[in-house]
Amino acid sequence: MSKIKYNCTSQMASTSKKRKWNETYQQYGFTKFSRDGLDAAQCIHCSTVLANCSLKPAKLSHHQSNLHPNIELTEEDLEAKRKRFDKQGTLPTYGFQPESKPMVQASFEVALKIAERKKAHTIGEELIKPCAEIMVRNVLGDKAKREISKISLSNNTVRRRIDDMAADVCNQVCQEIRASAFRASLQLDESTDIANQSQLIAFVRYEKEKKVKEEFLFCELLTTTTTAEEVKKLVDYFFEKNGLSWMQFQHICTDGAPAMIGVRTGFVTRVKSKWPHISNSHCSLHRYALASKTMPPELMSVLDSVISSINFIRGRAKNHRLFDLMAQEMGSTHTSLLYHTQVRWLSRGKCLARVFEMHTEVEIFLREMETRGDHRHENYKNPEFLMKLAYLADIFGTLNEVNVTLQSREASVSDVKDKLAGLGARIALWIRRLHRGNVAAFPLLDAFLLDRRKASSNGKQQQQQLDLPDDLKESIAAHLERLTSEFKAYFDGVEPAYYPWYKDPFGAVVDDEMEEAEELLMLRESAVAKAEFRKLSLSEFWLQQQDTYPRLCNKAAQMFLPFPTTYLCEAGFSVMFDLKPKKRNRLEMSSDMRLACSETKPNILKLVADCKEQVSH
Repeated sequence: MSKIKYNCTSQMASTSKKRKWNETYQQYGFTKFSRDGLDAAQCIHCSTVLANCSLKPAKLSHHQSNLHPNIELTEEDLEAKRKRFDKQGTLPTYGFQPESKPMVQASFEVALKIAERKKAHTIGEELIKPCAEIMVRNVLGDKAKREISKISLSNNTVRRRIDDMAADVCNQVCQEIRASAFRASLQLDESTDIANQSQLIAFVRYEKEKKVKEEFLFCELLTTTTTAEEVKKLVDYFFEKNGLSWMQFQHICTDGAPAMIGVRTGFVTRVKSKWPHISNSHCSLHRYALASKTMPPELMSVLDSVISSINFIRGRAKNHRLFDLMAQEMGSTHTSLLYHTQVRWLSRGKCLARVFEMHTEVEIFLREMETRGDHRHENYKNPEFLMKLAYLADIFGTLNEVNVTLQSREASVSDVKDKLAGLGARIALWIRRLHRGNVAAFPLLDAFLLDRRKASSNGKQQQQQLDLPDDLKESIAAHLERLTSEFKAYFDGVEPAYYPWYKDPFGAVVDDEMEEAEELLMLRESAVAKAEFRKLSLSEFWLQQQDTYPRLCNKAAQMFLPFPTTYLCEAGFSVMFDLKPKKRNRLEMSSDMRLACSETKPNILKLVADCKEQVSH
C-alpha cells in the first residue's frame, strides 16, 4: 500500500461537517492544530497536518500504521515528545527548514564588520555574499557554495543584527558604569548631519577593573529644537531607559554653546541645579582655538590678502587648472593651494605654510591673470609682506602642533595644563629672543632672512635692510604677548581641582594641613608603590592604590577621570559623516554609530543562542 499524505485544504472543501478535537487522539501521535477556525490534527513525527474530516480514530490510526510503523513509544515517551513538539517554532510547523547556528553566527559577524567599516547594509547581499559564493564554489565546490548561500545577509537582516548587537553593547556599557568604583565623566556635543538633523553625541569615561575606560554612550536625534531643555530631556530619557542616574556621574565637558553652558538656562546649569555635586568644564580644544584667533591689524591684513588670493585661484575651476599646470611646469613640490576654513582648527597654519612655499608661483600667476586695478601680485614681491607671511605660517604651525597633542584619547586635565604651561614658557622665550634679533624659533622666517642675506650681492645692500624691521619686531612681539594674555584669560582658574602630588607623589612637598597628608607620607615609604609608579601609567597607578590609600585615590580620580576636551565627540562626528552620506540621508544611525565608535564588543555567542532560527531570504 502506498503512503498517504492528506491535504488539508482539499479535504476541508469536500465536506461541510465540522469535527472537534478530542484529547484521546494524542495516543495516535497527534497534537491539536487550528486552521481557518477549524480543528485539525498534526503528526508529531512528520509534521503532516490532517484535515478536519480526518479527526477520526480510524484515519489517525491509519496514518500512523502506514507512515510510521516502526515508531513505538510508551505513553510517557509520547507525552514528552508531544510537549517538545508544541514548544517548537512556527517555521518548522509549516515545513520550513531552520537555519543552522553557524549560519546565524556568520550573519552576526559579517553585520558587525559592515557596521565597523561604516558601509551600507545592502552590501552584504549585493556584494559580500555573491563574492563569498564565487570564491567558495571555485575553491571548495558547489556543495560548499550551497552552504554559504544559507547565510542571511539581506538588508533587513543586517539591520536587525546591528540593532541587536548595539543593544547588547549598550547594556554592557551601562552595567560597567553602574559597577564602577568612581563616578564617571561625560562629554557632550551637538552637530548637524547631511540631512540637516541635529544629532547629540555623548561619550563616557569610567573605571573598570582598575583601569580607565572611554566608551561611546549614545548618538540620539534632537527631533525639535537644540535648546538646553531638549538636550536635558533626551539625556534624562536615555538614563532612565538604561538604569543610569546623575549620581553615577561627576563631571560634564561640553563646547561653549549657550545651550550647553549658559549661566541661567544652559544644560549644565539645569543639571547642577538638581545635582550640585556635578562639575563641568569648557572643552580645552575650543578654548585653545578661540585664544589662537587673536591677531594685530597689520598681521590680520596679511591673512586677509592671502585668503583672497587662495579663493581667486582655488575658487575658479579655470584658474585652478592653469595654476596646477604652471606649478608642474616650474617643477614645484606642490601643485595646488589649500583652502582656509574658519571652523577647522588646523586650516590656518597649513594654508599659510603652503602659500609661503609657493609664493613665487602665486606672484607669477596673479601677475599674468590680474585685472585692471588688481595689484595683489605686488604683495608677493614685497619683502616685509613675505616676512609677515613667514611668521604667521611659523606661529600657526607651532600652535597646530600643540593642538594636535591635545587631540588624544585618555588625555587628562593635568596633561592639558602641562602642555599649555609649556607653550606659555616657549612664547616667553621667543619674546626675549625676538628683542635680541633672534628669530630661530620661526624656521620659515629665519630661512627667508638667511636667503636674503645670501642674495645681497656681497654686501652691496645695507645690513639693516636685510634684518627684521623694528616695526615688524614690535608687531610680532605684540602678537605673542597678546597670545599669552588670551591663553591666561581662557585657561587660568577655570580648570577642575589640581593636586601637585598627582604626577609625583614621591617628590612633592607635603603640607601638614592637607587632609591626605598621612596617606601621602605612608605612600612615599612604600617600596611596592614606588615600583608600580615606575611601570604603570598614572591612572593605573592610582587605581591600584584604591584599597590601601582611598583618600588619595579619590582625589587623584578628579584628575584623570574628567574629560578635558570633547575630542571623542569631534571624532564621532567624523564617523557620523562617513556613515550618513547624501545617498543614505534617511539612515537611523544610532546603532551603527555605537558599533563603529565603541571599544566594547558585542557578545555574539549569547545573541546567537537567543536568536530564533530562520532561513535565508
